[in-house]
Amino acid sequence: MNGRTQISDSTIDRLREISHWVSSVLDLDNLLELIIDTATKMMQAKASSLLLLDPKTKKLYFKVATGERKKS
Repeated sequence: MNGRTQISDSTIDRLREISHWVSSVLDLDNLLELIIDTATKMMQAKASSLLLLDPKTKKLYFKVATGERKKS
């Protein structure tokens, strides 16, 4: 294998799908949700989230989150 990790065909297909979305989805919020949802499935994770930095306050905020919200 000469030190490289093999990437499955399904992973390549998912990356192509994301690439297509980047060039065709006009709504940024929708695009980010599609990407995070796909990445969550690819990683077989129960949940994931995307945090962005507010340039004014220098604080992180949740832009996209998937999975069930934990009840307190």
